[in-house]
Parts: sequence; structure tokens; C-alpha cells
Amino acid sequence: LGTHPDPIEAAYWFANAAYQGHVNSQFQMGALYFNGDGLVKDHSLAFHWSLLAASKNHLNAQLNLGIMYSRGLGVPRNDQKAYEWYERAASGGLKDGQVLTGMAHYDGRGVNQDFEQALKWFHLAAEQGDLDIQKLLVKLYSGDKEIPADLTKEYAWRSIINTTLGNQEIPLSELGSQLDEVELAKAQNLSLSIWSRIQRNLKHRLEN
Repeated sequence: LGTHPDPIEAAYWFANAAYQGHVNSQFQMGALYFNGDGLVKDHSLAFHWSLLAASKNHLNAQLNLGIMYSRGLGVPRNDQKAYEWYERAASGGLKDGQVLTGMAHYDGRGVNQDFEQALKWFHLAAEQGDLDIQKLLVKLYSGDKEIPADLTKEYAWRSIINTTLGNQEIPLSELGSQLDEVELAKAQNLSLSIWSRIQRNLKHRLEN
């Protein structure tokens, strides 16, 4: 939940704009009340302002509503509603929303457990450069719960992580030796394709 370097002054200006219907100021008011920055901490008012902004498709406000529902802060805990708000933020392209939507499907919290859906959202977040989720995908594709092991995808994501970090944090030689020539070429091509999407997403964020 967002903060401001001078919360007391921020609360004054955000309040003026929020009461006039400025959506980002409504989001900021929710964050200030949630964190108690420049205002007395009040989760009910944090929920009120976040809901106003979220209803106008402010993605971070939607994410924050999901967090409040999941923790029972300012509103009774409701995992289903938490998921609904996470999914709205995720569908709008918010990386953290995609992570939490994937986690909800993975754990079966607020929605039916669905590993295929979990992987879908994890992939979207990972392709926005989320290193932790990239590492999670490596773990999942190495064989986890009901997700079948997939050495090609595991290799591709290991390669992406190493490229991102500029080192060999995750050695590829042992895994590569388990793939035949065709499978290795497929894994390398998949890695290049994923890397291209990550760079395209990064460029898009920088331009917007």
C-alpha cells in the first residue's frame, strides 16, 4: 500500500482532490489511512477510499481491496471477495495482482484450486520480470504437487533467471544433460521467446 514522503502535507492535498472525485487521490487517501501516514490509522476509511478508486478501475486500489478482504482489515474477512479484486487487478495487467491471483488458485483460497490457472497467472507475472515468481516456476516445473515435471520449461526459466542476474545462480549444465538435442534446442528457443516478451513488457512500462 502506497506511501508519500511528506504524508501530513500529502493528506491535505489528497483529501481536497479526493473529495472532488480525483481517482488517484482517492487511492492515496486509502493508502494514507491504511498506513496511518499523516492521518490517524483507520482501516474502515482506508477501505472506503480504496473502494471508490477501485470502482473507477484503479488497479492498485483493486489490489489493496483484495489485501484488506484477505486480512479482514476495515471489512470482514472474505477470501472470495479478496480473490475477485485480485483478479480484477490482474486482468488489468498489474503484476502483483497476477501474483496473488495465481497464489489464490494454487492454494484454493477464495476460488477452486486450479494449478493450470495458477500457472497462467504466474507466467504473466514472471514475464513482467517478477524474479521470485520466476524462481517459483523453476520449482514447480521441477515437479510439485499435481504439476507434472517439465524439464524443458524448467531449463527455460532457469536460463531466464541467470540472464537477469548476469550469473549462473542456477547451474544449467546438469539439467541440460538430461535433455536430448531436440529438447535442449526447444528449451533454448523457449527461453529466447520468454526473454523477448519480458523485454517488450519492460519497454511498455517505461513508455507508460
